[in-house]
Amino acid sequence: MSITFNAHPLLAPARDSAPALGGAPSAMASALANALGLGQTATTAATTPAGTDTQADRPTQEREPRNRGPRPTHGPRKAGRPVGGDAPRTHAREGARPPQGDRPARPQRPAKPTNPVLLKLSEIYPALFGEVALPLKRGVFQDLMAAHPEAFDKAALKEALGQHTRGTRYLKAMSEGLARHDLQGKPVEALALEHAYHALLEVFKRRHARTGEDVRATLQTRMLHMLDSSGLHRDDFAQRVRTKDEAANALLDAVLSHAAERAAKDEALNRAHAASGMSVEDFASSYGMDAATVAQSLARAALVPLPVVSAPPTSTATEAPSALADEACSS
Repeated sequence: MSITFNAHPLLAPARDSAPALGGAPSAMASALANALGLGQTATTAATTPAGTDTQADRPTQEREPRNRGPRPTHGPRKAGRPVGGDAPRTHAREGARPPQGDRPARPQRPAKPTNPVLLKLSEIYPALFGEVALPLKRGVFQDLMAAHPEAFDKAALKEALGQHTRGTRYLKAMSEGLARHDLQGKPVEALALEHAYHALLEVFKRRHARTGEDVRATLQTRMLHMLDSSGLHRDDFAQRVRTKDEAANALLDAVLSHAAERAAKDEALNRAHAASGMSVEDFASSYGMDAATVAQSLARAALVPLPVVSAPPTSTATEAPSALADEACSS
């Protein structure tokens, strides 16, 4: 089933700014400073006209105490009124606001009800529907109905599976590229690259909506890692995962550009190492480089495949992923 991704203004690259992989754009920092009022200092000091004689400007000896005269004496205190410090002060009127510590606690919001079918599934299959979710095999709906024909209503089970596969926990498992599992918790099929990529976009979109943080740099790092793990050439990877959403495609293009520059450096390093005839350790030492970094670069240069011609992208790969409905809940 297709998934959609709605563009969010904070997920889109900032105008006139560098890609997230190259650091936070200065325009964004300036906009944030202006929004918080950090770039301006307001002064509200009052001014005094020149030549005005103020009390503060007069010499101290010129100031004379005011003669207020004898202080009038008051009559006797009213009966029942406590002398200052002898008794605690009571509220002036009935119904006055009580002290902070005496206020009754606000009633807690009732917890969001949990789908009873999902509760039952988590009891029967804790490895699949428990605290840690796993991607489900396609057709698991039929497997559940066959295994428990009397336990689940068909419509209720389908609704529960749809709710489960749209949950953030499930999408996180999908974004990590875990294999699909059967009811026994065994991996039975690989997860399609498109499904993992779309789940990754949805997870970070929700993270941004929940926290408000700029997630572009971290998201692009995960995209680059997914590209490296796929074993595909950049062009083929882009054809497989590109969506109809311009914001998501802009982030993808920045990742592909970075990967192309890195591939060119890896290839140049690979040629230099081959011509040197030295070991990786000696080669890295001669250039003052870290041996582990050189080895990683040489491994990438050796494993990068040539571009391959892929079939046209399916509707699943071109739909934007905002409401992922996994194929596991299809009838």
